[in-house]
This record gives sequence, structure tokens and C-alpha cells, in this order.
Amino acid sequence: MEDAASFLRGELRGLFAPGGEVTRARYSPSLHFEDPITRLDNLEAYVLMVRALKTVFNIGFELHTLEVSGPDEITARWTMTVEVWPLPWRPTAVFTGRSKYVVDASSGLITSHRDTWDAVADNSFPSLEALAVLMRQALDLTQIPKDLETPKYSVVRAGRGYEVRRMEGFLVADAPMAAGAGPASGSGFNTLAGYIFGGNKEKESISMTTPVFSEVTESGPQMSFVMESKYSDVSSLPAPLDPRVKARAVAPKFVAAARFSGLAFDWEVDSAERALRAALLRDGIAPAMGYRLARYNDPTVLPPFRRNEVLIDLPDFEWP
Repeated sequence: MEDAASFLRGELRGLFAPGGEVTRARYSPSLHFEDPITRLDNLEAYVLMVRALKTVFNIGFELHTLEVSGPDEITARWTMTVEVWPLPWRPTAVFTGRSKYVVDASSGLITSHRDTWDAVADNSFPSLEALAVLMRQALDLTQIPKDLETPKYSVVRAGRGYEVRRMEGFLVADAPMAAGAGPASGSGFNTLAGYIFGGNKEKESISMTTPVFSEVTESGPQMSFVMESKYSDVSSLPAPLDPRVKARAVAPKFVAAARFSGLAFDWEVDSAERALRAALLRDGIAPAMGYRLARYNDPTVLPPFRRNEVLIDLPDFEWP
């Protein structure tokens, strides 16, 4: 089984790369494949499915773990991103889940491959819920500006109504918002804009990034701009002229995110936060107190195309 596991680690890491192909010699000709929306019963159909996915979509695949989980079973945990490039708005669907492989002890051939998705409660084929998840992501019109830098992250779980992200560290500049300002308020924006557009001791212009964060802290509501990644630490940032602007480092961490479109009125933000918190608790994930609103687009973008997110820290989340 360890030989089969070692093979699958290499197979999965290269399968969706340019030139990657299914290694036919390691699979049974009568291979059974099943996920919530597909069922196949021979190796040739399996090979054609993989080729079709690579042809029609831009596929990203990250293997998180792969281990022997039974006498004849191997389990893998993964994240797959699927850019639907034939659609004009080029949406990217994100799926996470588990693959279970059954290996014949006598021949060493893989006889079964079964995928389950984290975003689906009932993974039985055929799953209308899974089809709805797929369509909802394909029809998502919200956009992130392609020309603006944004903090880097990877999705480790795409659950029912949320993503769990492993965020890399980044720098922000904070400014206070007006007392009593709601999460969707624009208060504080002009203060931060003044800082990045030369309102600092070096008179240096800092490129606009995305998203713009707002949250309520112990000292009151505040807005935050993400700083360019070319700045290595807080001390390398230009010193602000306005004493209300404070720079800080955000450490790497796990966060939960729920996305919605529109103008992000306060009631929409509150509703999204409650739904996200309920979904996390349903799945046994402990959310921290508080949340942040992330807004990705400028005011000229029409509401259906605006991407907004509610983010909640997950200090106790363990991965993998």
C-alpha cells in the first residue's frame, strides 16, 4: 500500500500540470469513479474525463495530505480551483474534499476512486445539491480587480456557505472611522487615501490595493488599507503625516470567509456575518468574536459585479 500511496502522491501533483496524463498501467481497466455529479465504470472514460477537464478549464490542484487509511484504502485531501475560461466573466470555482482510492492487494491496481466535496451535505450520486454548488460558482459575476495587489491565501476548506483560508501575513495602515459608524460606512477612507497618495514624510505614493477592510475594535471602528508587498515590515513603510494613521503587521492565520455582492449595506453585512457564524458552528468550527468586512471594488463598479466578504478569524482551527 505504501508503494501505491507514493505513486498517487506523484500522480496527483502532476496530473493537471501541462503534459500530465493518467498512468494507465496503475489502474484497473474496469476502474469505478464516482463524485457527486459523475459516475464512470471504465478506465478509458476516466482518462477522457481528465483530458476534458484540462481542455475546457484552467485547473489548479493542491494536494494537502495523502495516507493509507485502511488495508486496501488510500485517502487524499485536496483543493481544486477551476477557472471557467469559456465564460466571458471567467469565474473561478473552488472545491475541496477527499478522494478515497481502493487498491487490489494482489495486482496493486487501483480499482476505485471516490470523491466527496466539503460543500455538499449528501455526496450520493446524482446530487442536485452538488450541481447547485457548481452552478452558483459558475454564475458568480463578482470580480476582484486584476490590476490591484491583494493578500495571498489558499483555500483549505470550501464548506457549505463559506471558505476556510490560510492567509499569508501582510501589512496594513489603519485609520479610525467616525464613532458609531456601521461596517459598511466609508468613514476613514479619505484619511487613508491621503496617506498613500503622498501624505507621508517621504512624500511617497503607495499603490492602491484591495480589499479595503473595516471592523469594530476595542478602540472603536476602523478602516484598513492593505500595503504593497514590496514593504517588508512596518518600519519600511513611509511615516504618515496624519497621526491618526497607524501601520501594523497582520500575522499569518486561518480565517473563514463568506462572499456576497451588491452595495454592502449594514443590514447585508450583519446578515452575512450571522449566516457565516451559524455555518461554522454547524460544522464544528469555532469562530472568534468579531468580524471584518472586505470590499474589493471601487464605487464605479455596478452592484452585481462587486465582491464583498465577511471574514471571521479561526484561532483554534487545526490543519491538516
